[in-house]
Amino acid sequence: MERKTSARRGSIVVAAGEKRVVARETGVVFRAQVRPGVCYGVDNGRVFATLVYCIVQIIFPVSRRNSSAPAAPRVKLVSTSEVKTLFSVEDVKLPPWLDGMCLAEYLPAIEDNLKLQVVEAIASIGARRRFIEALSPLFGRPLEADPVLCRRATVLCASGAFTFLVHFSIPTQFPKQQPTLVMQSSQHFNSQGTPISSPLINDYPWSPRWDPPQMAERIFEFLVDECLNFKKFCIDAIPQ
Repeated sequence: MERKTSARRGSIVVAAGEKRVVARETGVVFRAQVRPGVCYGVDNGRVFATLVYCIVQIIFPVSRRNSSAPAAPRVKLVSTSEVKTLFSVEDVKLPPWLDGMCLAEYLPAIEDNLKLQVVEAIASIGARRRFIEALSPLFGRPLEADPVLCRRATVLCASGAFTFLVHFSIPTQFPKQQPTLVMQSSQHFNSQGTPISSPLINDYPWSPRWDPPQMAERIFEFLVDECLNFKKFCIDAIPQ
């Protein structure tokens, strides 16, 4: 254990392994890494392994002398770069801190919660991959696609002589949340020489209960009509 004085006045930092405790006048801040471990998932014969850890920040308020019972600590889950690629910690419902509970009891409960979140996130990767694969029969093979997390894909489309790209941004909560689309012209450019793109599109028909081929088909049908509006948008956006 290493004991040292913090740069902040009135604070003492104790570092021990993966834990960090800061004692302050307003309370005691405890930070620890929570590691659910390696979670595995299988999709189309592929095995995924993900090592996940989060930072748990627990603030114990300093009880006043005349206080009858200690106040419950404030608990916050801080995301790491590995977790951000899988899911948002804001969506994680933390277990309540019960009276008389200690850290040794609370941290395993958070680990169990995160294990479920990671398993669901890996299952979502498989769903996103099947959605991207369902684009090929209608749009052709994607020009670009995220092969690991399956969060992005780009396809080339044409309506007569008008050619354009469609960028798919697939959320981690897919299929509960639908992909966001951006159309980008291959023939129209603004005054800076940048290809003209549409605003974000997410008002097309969607249901999380559809299978991936039906999702792709409904998007294709939507773009058949929307590309005409986008072509007019590009022509109007060209500087005269």
